[in-house]
Amino acid sequence: MFGKRKERIAVAEQGVAGTEIEYESARIQIVELVKLSYWAARGAEENCTLLKATVDNFQKKVDYHAAQLSVGAISEQDFLRVRLESDRLKVSLNFANIESARARAALTKAMGQTRLLNVTLTEPLDASAAIEPVGIDRVLAQRSEIKAARAALDEAQAKARLQVVAARSDLSLFAGFKRTQLPDTVTGVNTAIAGVQIALPLVNRNQGNRDAADAEVRRQQQLLAAAEASVRADYLGALQEYEMRRMQFAETLVPLRDSAIQISQIAADAYAAGGTDLLRLLDAERSRRKQKCHWLNEPLNTVRASRGWKQPKE
Repeated sequence: MFGKRKERIAVAEQGVAGTEIEYESARIQIVELVKLSYWAARGAEENCTLLKATVDNFQKKVDYHAAQLSVGAISEQDFLRVRLESDRLKVSLNFANIESARARAALTKAMGQTRLLNVTLTEPLDASAAIEPVGIDRVLAQRSEIKAARAALDEAQAKARLQVVAARSDLSLFAGFKRTQLPDTVTGVNTAIAGVQIALPLVNRNQGNRDAADAEVRRQQQLLAAAEASVRADYLGALQEYEMRRMQFAETLVPLRDSAIQISQIAADAYAAGGTDLLRLLDAERSRRKQKCHWLNEPLNTVRASRGWKQPKE
């Protein structure tokens, strides 16, 4: 009586709700891990593709210099430099293939597969399309840590209400039938009985447990406020990083890539015409490859920033 059973059920229901939110949080973390692993594998695969195309194109330069060497048009030292650069590119391609295999293995592990998947990763690496950010209120409503903090606060409040009703004395009503055998007779007396039972002492107000429950409510309120402040800071930081990286990609990296390609083509034409030396040609080729790598990695960083992801650690 006095609502104790109702409050105990409410506390149990809040415990179930908290466990469900923990399950949902774990599910979301797995989804985010799979997404990030996918983009890492996609970027590593694209890096291998670019390096392979570079190796194939540079092999034409090696063949050209080999032909020049055979007719005595260039020195053997220049040919060795070109071949050394080709070997360096092949080593970089081998390392890129290893990183791509590792990224695919990490993706397979994140997906919970027991064997490596031979699949084709098809999502385009394009950061030109703008992503419309959602409002902070929607972010707070969706984040799993906020849901968990609110569930913990609801559970603490339910426990506090239970401690309040626990201060009430237990009241029980009973009724029954009693038959009494009278002495020296063969007959008995039937008696109906009813009563009220109440626990003593009446002055026990459960004050210690009530104070502890109220303190836990205040603690959960502070934890909820701290979680909301942390989410707001992460949201604003991720939004600023996304805008900065997207602007950097569109206004800096793309022009730099185009300029590096143009400089490399000019250096190749000038070298073919005898207007520059081999070292300048190789420097132009390295600069072009470097700008291609930056142009490839920046869309991945932009996607990570738009979702508040951090760079994975080795």
